[in-house]
Amino acid sequence: SQQATGLECGTISYNFEIDGSFADHGWGWPNISTNLVAQSAGQHDLSVFYLCVTCDGYPQSRFASFEANEPDPVDITLAMFIPLDHILPPGESLLGIYTADNILSWNTGNTYRTLQTATVKPGQGITSSNRSPGIAKKYSENQLTTSGSCVRKNCNCPEYFGVFPIIEQGKCIDRSSSPEGTAAAEGMSTVKVTQISNTPDSVKVKLEGAPYNPLTGWANVFSFGVPRINWEIEIEITQNSDGSQNYRIDGEHDGFPAYQLMLNGQPVYLFDPIDNGQTPLSLAAPMEFDISGLNGQVP
Repeated sequence: SQQATGLECGTISYNFEIDGSFADHGWGWPNISTNLVAQSAGQHDLSVFYLCVTCDGYPQSRFASFEANEPDPVDITLAMFIPLDHILPPGESLLGIYTADNILSWNTGNTYRTLQTATVKPGQGITSSNRSPGIAKKYSENQLTTSGSCVRKNCNCPEYFGVFPIIEQGKCIDRSSSPEGTAAAEGMSTVKVTQISNTPDSVKVKLEGAPYNPLTGWANVFSFGVPRINWEIEIEITQNSDGSQNYRIDGEHDGFPAYQLMLNGQPVYLFDPIDNGQTPLSLAAPMEFDISGLNGQVP
């Protein structure tokens, strides 16, 4: 009774309410099993199949209703940030102090070391992706102040080799002063999203990258061995018949900095290096933390 028009060749999930059996009409529905077609009147989920013609040519009297359930797109955001006010690189405490992101969790509008985004959709794969380099800033020790507030100002932070501090205790960067150096993260060509698989009811992608801070002395002298932020994370989105979606995350990343993964703007994974006893030394190979098997419902 309800006419469905304009469907192009593609993949869509359908619910049909049928006013009688139509197995013997030979309408030629593609990819529907005989057993499923032969069911009697009622509401049936015909699951996912390919339809390369419109429904106009089929006897409309056989349908009481027609409803298409197309998968929703899923927005993926991976933010790497330093959950401190500043950082003292190993071996460079006297040469420079680098700004961190002064946050404990990431939200839109916060700074970051690197930001990676992608939108995926079962049946269509990756529909968009982007990568954004963070801005590194270098300060001198006299630009630190004991006044004001900042995150983990008096942090019981892990130390390099258990001896050398990673921050100046009780001090914050005077962010009203001008930094001695500013540069965008380099190595952004390594930050990419790759489609692993795509079916009508699932899509799987891989996020990876290895950018670095070009202001450090290591970057200037040892470009081949500069400490990089490394991650390789696979995300699979699966479409359910009721319209909901599930996710599964497998992969690994360095022990520094913080990693926050969000689906549709909601955090599904947050790693804090300070809570896990890590320092920037964890930027060296290999990647220390495995996050395989993380799963749940897409928010």
